[in-house]
Amino acid sequence: MKIKYLVLALTLAFVNYSCSLFYVAKQGVYQMKLLAGAEPIELALRRINLPKEPRAKLILISKVREFSQKNLKLVADKNYKNVNLSWHNIIHNVSASEKLAFKPYLWWFPIIGAVPYKGYFDEKDAQAEIKRLKSLGLDTLKRRVGGYSTLGYFSDPVWPTMLEMRDEALAELIIHELAHATVYIANQTPFNETFANFVGKTGARMFYVDKFGENSEEVRRLDKFYQHEKEYNKFFSDLYVKLDNIYKKNISQDEKKSAQQKILLDAQARYELTPISKEFIIADWSRINNAYLLAFKAYNYDEAVFADLFKLVNYDFKRFLAEVAAHSQGPDPFLSLRQYINNTGTYEL
Repeated sequence: MKIKYLVLALTLAFVNYSCSLFYVAKQGVYQMKLLAGAEPIELALRRINLPKEPRAKLILISKVREFSQKNLKLVADKNYKNVNLSWHNIIHNVSASEKLAFKPYLWWFPIIGAVPYKGYFDEKDAQAEIKRLKSLGLDTLKRRVGGYSTLGYFSDPVWPTMLEMRDEALAELIIHELAHATVYIANQTPFNETFANFVGKTGARMFYVDKFGENSEEVRRLDKFYQHEKEYNKFFSDLYVKLDNIYKKNISQDEKKSAQQKILLDAQARYELTPISKEFIIADWSRINNAYLLAFKAYNYDEAVFADLFKLVNYDFKRFLAEVAAHSQGPDPFLSLRQYINNTGTYEL
């Protein structure tokens, strides 16, 4: 019997390995097409027929990259130097969770191991994966990807849909992705995304202060947006905690489901009465499920630890990045970094 189970396990592992290799190969073809059609932004700006709006966005990206490298000490020698203006694919991210527990579905890949999401260059492939995950009885989420980083393995280019973003959002996205290329802790998605979120927002504000001044209308508008975003994050963090408390109770699945539905209905009613509902419109509340909340949590886990560290190093980005890289090891990098902050008290040169 043991040999039988061993053979079954090896067979499943081989199938999973083969499927992941096929997926990687297919996405790799799209990645190569994206890279092959790219040209330096400087060359694109020389085009006489380049419309005014994308031209302005490309100039903004170049300025953000320069600022990020000089003032934020981010690695910007490869990413977003090029642009593929002929690329019209929309990249989609797929994730899933159990319906009555915040337990993510994991995909396994050679080298990088298990990850809680999967990206697709072809929406049909993403839809097929969503269908498969739903057949397993899971909550699912499919969302568009604004940008991504290959962590320095390739020279990640800009693509057209990025040029449709608001200036402030585009600046934050570029800095967010450059942060990934600068500091990345393996197998720690919530830490990496929350870190990049903090760097993206903090860096974007610094860029706008440098460009327009602390008391400018542009900076005040950005601060207002970030305040609304903070309120949005608190609303859904509280919702996550409420549901998580229900899921962890020693009650039946039916009782959990009933309590879950009441909490979600109450959350929808309360959210629609808040001022932030006009800034962050949720057209389809059926999307607010465990998969959505897990993805939200992955990007908004504990920004306070990074804010505290940034203050501790007297708002010096070079020191900040060095401390994050040096003190975020171990199974819980948030805890490791928090312990370092608490034990240090004051920064020593």
